[in-house]
Amino acid sequence: MRGSFQSFLIFTVVLFFSLTSNAQPIISELNGFHLGQFRAVTHSELGEPDDLQTRDEYAYEVYYLTEEPPLYLVFQYHKSEPQIIYSIQWSGEDKSIDPGFRGLRLGATPEEVEKALGKPSKKIEAGENRTRWEFEGANYSVEIMDGKKLSSIRIVDERVEGRDPDVKALPKFDEVKRILQNGSNAEIASILSPGVEVYEDGKVLYFKRKMKPEVADDSSKVFSTIRKLAKELSGVDRTKPDEYDEVGRFRYGRDVLHVLKFSKLKGINEIVFMWTGRKWVIWEIGMESPNNDNSWMNRYEPGSLKNLATEKLKNLIAYPNVLMKGPDGKPIVRLSYNSFPTRTRVVFTGETRKTSESRIKLLEYWLTALGRAKSEAKLFENEFRFVENGETYWLPVQSTLLPDLKTEVKNGDTIEIYVAWVGVEYVDEKPFSFAVLNEFIANSPQK
Repeated sequence: MRGSFQSFLIFTVVLFFSLTSNAQPIISELNGFHLGQFRAVTHSELGEPDDLQTRDEYAYEVYYLTEEPPLYLVFQYHKSEPQIIYSIQWSGEDKSIDPGFRGLRLGATPEEVEKALGKPSKKIEAGENRTRWEFEGANYSVEIMDGKKLSSIRIVDERVEGRDPDVKALPKFDEVKRILQNGSNAEIASILSPGVEVYEDGKVLYFKRKMKPEVADDSSKVFSTIRKLAKELSGVDRTKPDEYDEVGRFRYGRDVLHVLKFSKLKGINEIVFMWTGRKWVIWEIGMESPNNDNSWMNRYEPGSLKNLATEKLKNLIAYPNVLMKGPDGKPIVRLSYNSFPTRTRVVFTGETRKTSESRIKLLEYWLTALGRAKSEAKLFENEFRFVENGETYWLPVQSTLLPDLKTEVKNGDTIEIYVAWVGVEYVDEKPFSFAVLNEFIANSPQK
């Protein structure tokens, strides 16, 4: 399913808002559009944007809604998820439209803003007589023009906050089943990600309009399809491991996913939950066709382990993203923000060993440098030996793959593996390329 093992696809360092334990309520909707919805929603509702800009890792689509008084709407997208709304900004001088933001409209006085939002934790000069107000623990900011009136409102996707998932808040199967089978559209929507994908008969359904009309008339058929798929859940016996299982799924740049697996159902084999920083919501549901062109596997380019171990290694030694040195000034690791996602065919030898402490430490450095919890390195505690064109490579393997690897693959089988490059480790002062294995396909045919 979408992004299931795109764990290390995009490596870019971005500064995001920081949520704290006394965080304010998250605002996820502005002018009817929701953070996390697909880019296609803005196009279906507003048409093609009036302006398109790119800056660093971001793309911006600008809609000029009115000329006099001016009003514009800006949608921001991060390159790691270019089809998902990352932020929404409502700016200008038109007071006539209510954007649905804590009762505030453009033109509101600073006193009215403070009454609605509380005192800002920071006031930052934003140019052109504008001051940006930021609020501790909030995913929104506002701008005040000339110290007199509200001129801009911006909300940002809270999923990037990196707060540790609350395992105690994991959804209960019986409650999920009840809502999906018998809940109203609004009730189902309350446990869905705005960017949810529903897989049925090789097709992918998602919300194509603003949430309010979707809840009202189910124009994208997401709710009716979910109810139909959820009927099968009544036949699941949660006491039987071959019928029901709950697992975590690791992925880079987001927290661990929580997956409900149904191995014997015909129309729905998984319900995948993501952690928003505040609660668990359904991110994927159904059964994706293995031939779906949107498969995350298409993000892995054909390549070779040899290329990662030679050309990419040379480039990183010359131009590291992160260079760490020991007390003697000699390099310890060189880390990469680009994983060069690669798929290649190798021979599975069946030989395994514990990942060395130095490699685990390297993974911890890497995760820390990217703002992730270093404890996630424990997901790669075991590595296997693979052979590509006669050359041996030891690769740490995600722990979620180990059961399938041991049962689906025999020693000597040729398989297709999906690997991501971490960087360079130094052993006895010699540099070696270091990559991890995120997925595999057994019995890979010769191409």
